[in-house]
Amino acid sequence: MTDNSLKALTLVFKEVGPVGFILILGAGIFIIYGTEAQKQEFIDTYILLKRVSENPAPFTMVVIALVFFIFMLWVYYHQRFKYLKEEIKRIGAEKSKLQSELLDKQLRSSDKPDHQ
Repeated sequence: MTDNSLKALTLVFKEVGPVGFILILGAGIFIIYGTEAQKQEFIDTYILLKRVSENPAPFTMVVIALVFFIFMLWVYYHQRFKYLKEEIKRIGAEKSKLQSELLDKQLRSSDKPDHQ
């Protein structure tokens, strides 16, 4: 794998998140390597849910996959939000420190307690 293709995959992952990345990667592989009969069978079984009364397993797999993807999204964005919140606090503290150093006095706005 070249360095440019790794950068492209990283960019796609950052833009669409882990769930979108998995879906795009899986769909790409399936589109490239799947036969027409496999594609038609997949669409009939997992998207149109044909013959669900005969075999409920595809429906169950779709539901489990959706629950898994929703949980994965929650974990991913929860961690990302936590990181961004910490980064905002760090930048604010650094900005206040630099301002107080440049003005040679303590700023009153930085002494306020955090309100939840």
